Amino acid sequence: EVGMSRFARNIDSSHRLVVVAFRALGCTVEAIQGAKAGLPDLAVGVFGRTHLVEVKPDTHLKRHQSSEAQQRFALAWRGGAVPVCRSPDDAAALVLLWRNEQLLEHRAAQALALEVA
Repeated sequence: EVGMSRFARNIDSSHRLVVVAFRALGCTVEAIQGAKAGLPDLAVGVFGRTHLVEVKPDTHLKRHQSSEAQQRFALAWRGGAVPVCRSPDDAAALVLLWRNEQLLEHRAAQALALEVA
């Protein structure tokens, strides 16, 4: 893409690949970056829940780490953890984690219902 820095192209590529992966796994995805300083890049909906996700390029260079504003947001956020996703494999691992968390919550609710009954 003409006029984009290599860094911007890398971020665009990372974002696109991660968004495509989440959607292929049955998630709805909305880009929310830039709405507020520090706000994560994506809102990902799956299994009846909304998760905020920060997307970073698949490198561990210092400039590709979370900014101070992103760290402050993640610490202050009272919802779930704000994971960093660097690749389609990370997206798949997150969806599996969220599925397992939902199953555990469902089983705990069933056990509680049995105790109450």
